[in-house]
Amino acid sequence: MNPKVSIIRCASYDEAAVASALIELLAPLGGIGAYVKPGDRVLLKPNLLTAKPPEAAVTTHPALVTAVCRLVRNAGGIPSVGDCSGVILVGAETIWENTGIKAAAEAAGAGMVSLESGGYTIKAGIPVSSAALGYDLIINLPKFKTHCLTGISGAVKNLFGLVPGMYKTRLHAENPGRREFAEMLLKIYGTFVPALNIMDGITGMEGDGPSAGNPCYVGMLLASDEAIALDTVMSSLMGIVPGRVVLLELAAEQGLPGANLCEIELFAPALEGLVLKDFKLPV
Repeated sequence: MNPKVSIIRCASYDEAAVASALIELLAPLGGIGAYVKPGDRVLLKPNLLTAKPPEAAVTTHPALVTAVCRLVRNAGGIPSVGDCSGVILVGAETIWENTGIKAAAEAAGAGMVSLESGGYTIKAGIPVSSAALGYDLIINLPKFKTHCLTGISGAVKNLFGLVPGMYKTRLHAENPGRREFAEMLLKIYGTFVPALNIMDGITGMEGDGPSAGNPCYVGMLLASDEAIALDTVMSSLMGIVPGRVVLLELAAEQGLPGANLCEIELFAPALEGLVLKDFKLPV
């Protein structure tokens, strides 16, 4: 069965608008009930790279986190929100507060969890958060962003956040090239295959992401149960030519679903009309 990607227009982070758009976005994928069952412990994994406010477009917007938490609770699931920050010297509480994610989780009756507090487990030769392995499923909440090394910072790259902070630096040093780093990301993806990926593309980031780029209006939410398919579609919307993203090339070589646009079943307006004009890629 071909991987599915759903896209819907969403013009703002107004709470009611996001909640309504989210339900419509997930409908072609079977709705939240296709993934979350009563009693499921669900980890929501936003992008919490650093302690920037939501308007900086570095991190997943709290409005989306609130809306997804509420959907999970309505389906009978038990949501928790967590990440391992990319900034070692900034405490988790500071990042939760500055990004607005703590308030977003609390507004929806969800708990925050420090994924670094439970130590790490070695998977495929990579240290990953032991705490993140203890959930029934993961809902991945990436941001629509560029990345200076990998080209894109989307659904697969967001799972790098499940590596405890101090080990991220080591993995960057051990995998300095684009191909090496992409191979490492796919190993993490193989450990934590999310049940569902919902991308915050209302305001994205262009230029030298993942933190030094510029916010740009995209006006979309995207979703898929295949992270690679979601990244393939995001790359197309950015206007990135095939072959520019090593991660997707490697995924295709490994036969992973969603690495080729032609195999994706798209639930959206015509893709050509959604491609962003003059979108700035990393230097």
